Amino acid sequence: MHSVCGNDGCARQARKYRKRQRDNAAWRACVGAMLRLGMPVKPRSLHDAATDVGSTPTYVNAMKVLIEANQDHLIAAVLAGRVPLLDAAAHARRRMKTLS
Repeated sequence: MHSVCGNDGCARQARKYRKRQRDNAAWRACVGAMLRLGMPVKPRSLHDAATDVGSTPTYVNAMKVLIEANQDHLIAAVLAGRVPLLDAAAHARRRMKTLS
């Protein structure tokens, strides 16, 4: 980020999202509103999906693994904070490999 001069003459940092032409908080609010209204949200990539919800591609992919593996008990444990998401996804991947 670079410094810019505000109206009061004090230096402040320019916001990075201005370069991307996207306010991430507003974007997440838009995605949330669309979900609430039952409108489809179709990101173009894993990275876009993560950005849309304020997460990381690694976390989004890990939760995708749990959902695809039908590991409801692990999902519940992760959402309750009892099991780390990445550990649960690794366990689900190992289990899926064993079963296939």
